[in-house]
Amino acid sequence: MNWGKGIIIAMSAFVIFILTLVFTIMSNRVDLTSDDYYKKEIGFQDEIEAQRLGQNFDRKLIIQQSKNSIFFEFKDSLPAKIGTIEFNRPSDQKLDKTIVWKGEQMILSKNLFQKGLYYLTLEFVQGDQKIQIDRQIIIK
Repeated sequence: MNWGKGIIIAMSAFVIFILTLVFTIMSNRVDLTSDDYYKKEIGFQDEIEAQRLGQNFDRKLIIQQSKNSIFFEFKDSLPAKIGTIEFNRPSDQKLDKTIVWKGEQMILSKNLFQKGLYYLTLEFVQGDQKIQIDRQIIIK
């Protein structure tokens, strides 16, 4: 075999590798984190303030998983009795869920979710202040 054939084979293998890589990446589905991204951007300073207020409660939030359920509880004090938890699945927007939080504790069945990574956003309103806690959870 001479140099010419070796270079042609090496270049052909490289082109096949690059094309395979491009087709693989293009076939993966990527969703935006929110459909109304630009509307949310306008209120971003309010969200930063809500996250700052939520830092006081973030350490008090306990999230535990058992075989069939996910358990949420605040250690000492709950910011408010009613709030919402948003479960955002980065790989598939169809799996996003919003659940109303009522009471001191909450237990959710794992049957509501597929296994994988979720971004949690807990929102409470205390007086006229919005409190937001952001976490990541991997449902096993």
